[in-house]
Amino acid sequence: DCNNLTDLNDFLFKSNQPEPIAYDDTEAFIDLLRKMLNVDPALRIKPADALKHPFITMKHLRYISDEFYLTESQRIMEEFQHSEQEYTYSSLSTPNSNGEQTPDLDFSKKGKRNSSHLVQTKTRTGTSSSETKAEKKNTPHSDPRKSSPNDEKVHPLFSSESSEGASSEDSKMDLSIRWETDSSDTDKGSYSTDSDSTPSILTPGMVIMGNSKIYEVEEVLGFGTFGEVARCCIEGQDKVVALKVMSRQYESEFLNEVQTLQLLNKLTNFKHCFMKLNDSFTYRGFLYQEFELLDQTLFDYFKQRGDTLKVAEIRAIAQQILEALSVLKLLGITHTDVKLENIMLVNHEAQPFRVKLIDFGLAFETERLPQKGIIQNLACRAPEVTLGLPRDEAIDTWSLGCLLSALFLDCYLFPEENEYDNLRIIMKLLGQPDKKQLDEGTLVSNYFRKDKNG
Repeated sequence: DCNNLTDLNDFLFKSNQPEPIAYDDTEAFIDLLRKMLNVDPALRIKPADALKHPFITMKHLRYISDEFYLTESQRIMEEFQHSEQEYTYSSLSTPNSNGEQTPDLDFSKKGKRNSSHLVQTKTRTGTSSSETKAEKKNTPHSDPRKSSPNDEKVHPLFSSESSEGASSEDSKMDLSIRWETDSSDTDKGSYSTDSDSTPSILTPGMVIMGNSKIYEVEEVLGFGTFGEVARCCIEGQDKVVALKVMSRQYESEFLNEVQTLQLLNKLTNFKHCFMKLNDSFTYRGFLYQEFELLDQTLFDYFKQRGDTLKVAEIRAIAQQILEALSVLKLLGITHTDVKLENIMLVNHEAQPFRVKLIDFGLAFETERLPQKGIIQNLACRAPEVTLGLPRDEAIDTWSLGCLLSALFLDCYLFPEENEYDNLRIIMKLLGQPDKKQLDEGTLVSNYFRKDKNG
């Protein structure tokens, strides 16, 4: 039970690897966790620095006498390596005139984009589909290849093919669309984790018309916060893909993810970090995204495995997600929803523990990250979010530290039942926020009471 922990050093006694060298490796893991879970975000380790930590580089294992442990640890790190990775994350940057590293991408456009023209597509009768009641009655279960001439056309949004012809003005990224309304509403940014909130849309055998492809659903793979995902074959192609469908009520999250992944997928040296988006389109009132087909989420794998991961296995996952977060930081993007369900194994049988970061529907440009409202799953929520302190990309590092500890302990380090207990365990294991944080946090009074000395 994680509630019985009194300090992160208790990890050493929960280790299922009693060998001395495993003990040393676990100590290095704990040291990295302490730096990732610093309650002060300003002091929290940066992803790029974490990649240089001895636990990741295995520097502390160089002179060990246990050759088997070293060989096994090296094997695990080598097995997930990807042939397309030719550079480190630092190649994303180019030196400016001052010799400083700056992202080689243009984020100059800061104005908000009106997404209405993207989602209010036109039917063949010329009626706005967002206003057509008949569209809501259309069932996606019939074969569109047998449909009548009055059926809805397929309308591309930000498909990989069509985006190439977009003007440079349209290709700029704006991740703030979900927050165009009054940001003072503290409920904005919260979202349901109940998969039943989205009715079933996809069924095996169902046919879907894309931009230039016809998909047939083979198997529904699962349900998420905003929609569901199915494995589909493409007519006339020897190719299987993942197709994600969302209702129009989640159009902002849909647009967020499309825009973010289009940007990330252009970084050819870092395509191994992020799920590949192949296409996106609307069909019969629903929003679709075509992705590369990956294996399974880390959450599902962990549940099926029925046992904790070895520190050497955790190291492999940590290295890859830290690299992904390093790229996001350089681009000025905060994911805000790093958790086990949003890390996918690519092909665990062929490349064990090779993973990719997915689900960018809740991502933001860091400079526009909402400073009010609830974000992040509570089990992985950074204390600055709960206490009403300034937020930046450091919240993603905190989330990663939480999920890495869960892989080792078989339980989340911090309770997810309520915020009070969550903060109580954070302070028990990591210490109390300093006076400056307690004075400045807008929500501190919900959890702390000042004594007579202030």
